[in-house]
Amino acid sequence: MKKALVLLSIVAFVSSCKKQRSCECVSKVTATGPGFNSTKEITQRETFTEKMKDKTATSACSTVEAQTKKHVEEQVKDAYNGTGISPSVSTSCKLL
Repeated sequence: MKKALVLLSIVAFVSSCKKQRSCECVSKVTATGPGFNSTKEITQRETFTEKMKDKTATSACSTVEAQTKKHVEEQVKDAYNGTGISPSVSTSCKLL
């Protein structure tokens, strides 16, 4: 029983240590218009320069997700401006 508690303590300590983390985001762009339907996925990865604990990295990844979605929406808006095509963007990110 003691060995199991020590092992669990070690696992908990190691998992809470600061590590170099990355956040991978996938943006799905769907564009529809008269006689036109297209879907494209854009994958981007952000590697954080500082080492972080999981909670901090998760928060940073959420920030990256919001920034990525806004950036892709701006690019798509500019690309389809005046074409009569209505694009939509959905973005999801995961911590690596």
